[in-house]
Amino acid sequence: MRRGHHVQQTHDALSPIKQLRCPMDVSPVYIYGLCDPDGAVRYIGKANNPTQRFASHISPCHLRAQTYKNFWIASLLARGLRPSMIILHETTPASWQADERAWIAEYRARGARLTNLDDGGSGSHHHTEQERANISRSLKGRPGRPMSPEARAKKSAAMTGRKNGPLSPERREKIGAAHRGRKLSPERRATMSATRAGVKRSPHTVETRAKMSAAAMGRSVSEDVRARLSAVAMGREMTLETRHKLSAALKGRPRPAEVAAKISASKKGRPGQPRSAETRKKLSVAHTGKTMTAEAREKLSASRKGKALGPPSPETREKLRIAQLARYQDPAQREAVRAAALRRWAAVRSQSREDGG
Repeated sequence: MRRGHHVQQTHDALSPIKQLRCPMDVSPVYIYGLCDPDGAVRYIGKANNPTQRFASHISPCHLRAQTYKNFWIASLLARGLRPSMIILHETTPASWQADERAWIAEYRARGARLTNLDDGGSGSHHHTEQERANISRSLKGRPGRPMSPEARAKKSAAMTGRKNGPLSPERREKIGAAHRGRKLSPERRATMSATRAGVKRSPHTVETRAKMSAAAMGRSVSEDVRARLSAVAMGREMTLETRHKLSAALKGRPRPAEVAAKISASKKGRPGQPRSAETRKKLSVAHTGKTMTAEAREKLSASRKGKALGPPSPETREKLRIAQLARYQDPAQREAVRAAALRRWAAVRSQSREDGG
């Protein structure tokens, strides 16, 4: 080993396994230990090249991962100290996993404060459910470190012009062309739906709403997209719970004058579609027994004041005439109307006699 890298050979008399030497045609694997400045072993691992492995342990890039071992090494470096490496065992590629587990078990039995998170031999660590819960508990409620304006400016300058910065129009068009016509499989849709179920999104801020509105301003939807959206929404019915939630969310929300003007302008000159018989029946059932509040009556009256109703169009007159004719074609209906008219006439005549004395 080269000197100056804190790598040294050990002659531990308490070695739990017999030292093996690799054949000449097999590259050796080393079981090593990282030690405190006082010589206590704090981590046990394996390496094909111990010198490179030690350098990676203390590199800033490697220390970004939040692990017990990295916290220990970072604390040493913050005090101007460095860990040292000792070679515990030389083994073969076929047996290093068992040897690493044996060394970790031996040092734990001696009471060493190892920073290893598992029992060794896996090459990588997968957190147990208990470890995940502990990490989650320790991170909850911890505020992120705020970034200073100088740091923000430096980060922005460094990202300007990079490929992972804001996408150019050409890049956007390429991404859009690559995704057009792509359909997700039912399994993928089910997975996405399951991951989003029950997730409540926080409401957008006023600034975010303004940005989204400015980005969508003037954007037109193609006829193909309109047709697909219509086909997806066709026949989809909201649940009663969803209707109540929407109603509660929209109640009392004032409509901005600009939005009202846009809606009015979009409807001007556009003839309404005639409602089907089924739709008329549904509306009738929904409004049966519904009474209008005094506040709603007052608003409706105020909105109609000063508005002159124009004469009915020839089409409307013809529809009214046909409806009146159909109303009196039934003999029973004609008799009921005649009886009601006679009662009204008798009531008026009786009232006039009483007034005349």
